[in-house]
Amino acid sequence: MKPYEENIVTFTAMFDGYSGALARFEIAAKQQDGAAAYVPLFEALNWAVVLDDRTAAHFEPEGKPLGFAWRDRVAGADLMRGVRFARNSIHHDWSDALRLDTGGMRFPMTFPVVFFEWTWCRAADLAKRGKADAEGEAVYGEALEGQPVRHTLTQLGLVFSFLRALLEPFT
Repeated sequence: MKPYEENIVTFTAMFDGYSGALARFEIAAKQQDGAAAYVPLFEALNWAVVLDDRTAAHFEPEGKPLGFAWRDRVAGADLMRGVRFARNSIHHDWSDALRLDTGGMRFPMTFPVVFFEWTWCRAADLAKRGKADAEGEAVYGEALEGQPVRHTLTQLGLVFSFLRALLEPFT
């Protein structure tokens, strides 16, 4: 038996945690209350890192784990390195990665329609007291900085949903 087959918590259970945090973020993102948006973002990013680690350990398309190279095999997963950079800054350094953009609505629209968006702050504004991650910071700067947080979290949700079907197929 492989070590991960003994796990009680399944990838699906972790994915459900991520999905629940994403749903809570989507509700909170309709308010201009930074603390209300920060709490489910913090949770979603932590679930994302757990799912990233789980995939690195258990995704074995050629019979051995790919490690973090799994991100090169799944469309949309390339932003995970930048997400991990944001999560580490938020989690370890208590950074506030959110910025309220009041420049109007962004597409795709969600209801109720609001004329603001929670976006990722500039990479330079994130605290970096912990271990340096130049590659993660570069991905964050290119793929996340200034972009709507909900877009990133939704894209990751699609990535993790795809992986759930691969790692724990339904019978």
